[in-house]
Amino acid sequence: MGILYFILAIILYAILSPLGMIYGLLVNAKGTNNKFIRFAECIDRAGNVLCPELFNRYLLKDSKHLFGDGRETISSVIGRNVLAGTLSPFGKRINGLLDKVKKNHSVENIGF
Repeated sequence: MGILYFILAIILYAILSPLGMIYGLLVNAKGTNNKFIRFAECIDRAGNVLCPELFNRYLLKDSKHLFGDGRETISSVIGRNVLAGTLSPFGKRINGLLDKVKKNHSVENIGF
């Protein structure tokens, strides 16, 4: 049943989200930037839920702060592990990329 729900959700998302975004842009152009920021955060949280096995294995080493909680973003988990000193070498490179976009991005985005 879970896989069926997942497939249905993907189909509805693929059909409805472009329509909703276009409609939102036409009706409320002022709120566009905020909408894109909130949407990016949703994608970030979804990635945290969909990829914890991959991220926990390759981005962390001996950590108590694991990926997989949908209330937390990928950046938040990385930030917790920056402070704990438990990022793998590859995790440190990912954090370095985030720092190029915004200095201390992961640490500043810790939280639920």
